[in-house]
Amino acid sequence: MKEEVRRYFIRFRHGRNIKTMRIIRLFLFATLLVTSFACKAGSEITEENAIKQGEAVVNLSIASHSGLTIDSLRCEILWPTLLDITNDGTWRVMLPVTFENESVSVPMETLYRDGIGMEIKDLHNNVLARVTFGLHQSKPLNLTLHFDKENRLVDVSHSGGTGNVDYTGQYDKIRMNFGSTSLTNKEDWENPQRFLEWQLESELPRNIREAFSHVDISDVEKNWMTQNLTLLYSATRILPYEKRAKTWGRDFVGVDTSAITQPPLEFYDFMNKMDYSPVILNDFTNSLRFVCNNILTELPVGIKPIGETPIDEWQSDVKTRLSGIIDNPSQLLLDLLAATSYFNQIQYDNRQLSPIQVSNINHFYSDSDLGKIILSRNENPYPNIMYPNPMINIEWID
Repeated sequence: MKEEVRRYFIRFRHGRNIKTMRIIRLFLFATLLVTSFACKAGSEITEENAIKQGEAVVNLSIASHSGLTIDSLRCEILWPTLLDITNDGTWRVMLPVTFENESVSVPMETLYRDGIGMEIKDLHNNVLARVTFGLHQSKPLNLTLHFDKENRLVDVSHSGGTGNVDYTGQYDKIRMNFGSTSLTNKEDWENPQRFLEWQLESELPRNIREAFSHVDISDVEKNWMTQNLTLLYSATRILPYEKRAKTWGRDFVGVDTSAITQPPLEFYDFMNKMDYSPVILNDFTNSLRFVCNNILTELPVGIKPIGETPIDEWQSDVKTRLSGIIDNPSQLLLDLLAATSYFNQIQYDNRQLSPIQVSNINHFYSDSDLGKIILSRNENPYPNIMYPNPMINIEWID
């Protein structure tokens, strides 16, 4: 039953025999690696994050009382891409970066990123430990893993990277404690304004409190995580009100779907209060893709896929349509929305970019790594996925 509930909330599926539960835990994060780690230091990063294609170096050493060495371990880094889709509910085998010696280079699409996971396995593929850390393209991460006589990871020494290295589950607790929905009465769902007040004044604050209730992290970490979780919750729990009311509300609290209507545009002005600065690139929950996709598809403002429309024209139209909901969207947000639209075509519609689209991207992003990243998806739609890698339909209509 727990698995059924988890799948429901990942894909908005439903079951019908769970109404007696007081709290339904919603597992939004179908990441293929369940990381665990302990906060050892606050972030060392002060500069603004940015979209940047490159690599981050990780240097690894082992200090063991049982004779473990790098050669007797298999250390795999599961790295996220920009606007990653590896937690969308579809099972995919991720392609790790594996240490063949004491140093590896990890592909990066932002200047820095926290929450990157590494599994430490023995040669029989048994997981001994999991570590999560932050990588930075200009600051190599130096890790020393300390094991006791029973091959238990007891400490991690580190320098470089973002300064965040965890191994006892602090961040994992935040993820697991965030994302519950209280069972309430159907009237809270059937009235859009009542639903909005319930979510913003009760459910979201409660989720934030619960997420950080049993963890010890720095104020810097808590700040960017809170911003990320708030944006994620707002875009995936509140923004798609009509869809959720007709599915979740119907199945769990008996909402009369005939009473559900599209709320007026002013309902969505809570999205104006979100932080769309480069902090969103440090994607704690690996869910920025969901946020951008819901902005494109769940707002009733008629945003169309970018197709072969010149990027500047499309972004200008999107900016106009978002007026009153997200006023004066940052150029970063507009670029992420454009990339999301292109990625949807490549990854979900299985259609490569047309020559016109490639020309549009080369022209608009001639001085930006984002253009390189979009075009790289055209060559390899899932760079961090080993299998399956869907066949791409390379035909287009002239």
